[in-house]
Amino acid sequence: MLTNTTNTVILYTMINKTVYGYCPICHVECVDIDRNPFGDYTCANGHTYKYSASVSSLIAKSTEPFNPKYWINIDGKQFPNEEAMVAHLLNEDAAFVNTRKYVCPTNNKVQPSTIVVFIGLNDIFAPAADADEINNLPNMFRLYELKGHDGIIEHYALKRGYRPQNRVVENMKNRNNWTPELEKLPTAKEYHESIT
Repeated sequence: MLTNTTNTVILYTMINKTVYGYCPICHVECVDIDRNPFGDYTCANGHTYKYSASVSSLIAKSTEPFNPKYWINIDGKQFPNEEAMVAHLLNEDAAFVNTRKYVCPTNNKVQPSTIVVFIGLNDIFAPAADADEINNLPNMFRLYELKGHDGIIEHYALKRGYRPQNRVVENMKNRNNWTPELEKLPTAKEYHESIT
């Protein structure tokens, strides 16, 4: 779990992400869709709405304020504006896109390509190219929103179990973004020696 400098919990959790998303009116799961690109969605409570209004995931509240440009507040619940999040991360060079083959969930056939968003980690943990596919965009964006690149680095350091390179550590310390949790981590060399 990540904390900010006042030890306030800043991570939040995805709640039951579904294939068809949630109703923008009552936040109940979608149960029926028209089988055409411009068809209506219907939630379990009977509300009808367009795909573009469907909410992809529900987000539990965080202790920090949400930027209304990237988070939509409906009845006290925060919903991600994922398109704005991706655009911001791309503009800030925190993310990049690439393509890869994928299996279509509706017919299990391999499709030629889909666009995938990656977090760029070049020269963070080693002097080399490095990246990780984003599989939880709202969580990743929230880390970036609160601490910039340092929030992302902190996440991956804790996930990988070792510190970034020394120059990255020093820069994070200079920005007061080095946490006690990060201080406990071994260096990459120590970590790799311990598992071999």
